[in-house]
Amino acid sequence: MQANDREAIADLAKHYARCVDLRDFTLLPSLFMPAAKIIVGSANAAGAHEVWYRMDGIDQISAGLRQIVIYPITFHCLGQQLVLESDADSARTETYCTAYHYYQKDNAEIEYIMFIRYVDDLVRNSGRWQFGQRRLLVQHTRGIPAA
Repeated sequence: MQANDREAIADLAKHYARCVDLRDFTLLPSLFMPAAKIIVGSANAAGAHEVWYRMDGIDQISAGLRQIVIYPITFHCLGQQLVLESDADSARTETYCTAYHYYQKDNAEIEYIMFIRYVDDLVRNSGRWQFGQRRLLVQHTRGIPAA
């Protein structure tokens, strides 16, 4: 894998975070293959997974991600990204993320924090990288009153 591929793959994860945080869902078709999947669940330190729900195809992904509006503010901070496997037109990556969600409850602002590992199967489509499958694996959550 060439350096420009690694940069393009990292940019894909960044554009997804920006799309969600800015609620710019018009970007989704450029980020996901038409038949892409998002699988949301939990994962523990031993690697065991539990699936909570899934979204199949760009229409379900778009409808599902739009539900983020229940949080008036979100802020996704991406950490390290590893390319676990790759060839010329596909790759599997793992990207760490801390996602901050803010909302009101009982006249108090709540900060809900998710520690996430995204495990992505990527495909090169017409020269650009897109998500074929995105697994959003929640490692831990915290809900605390915001200062």
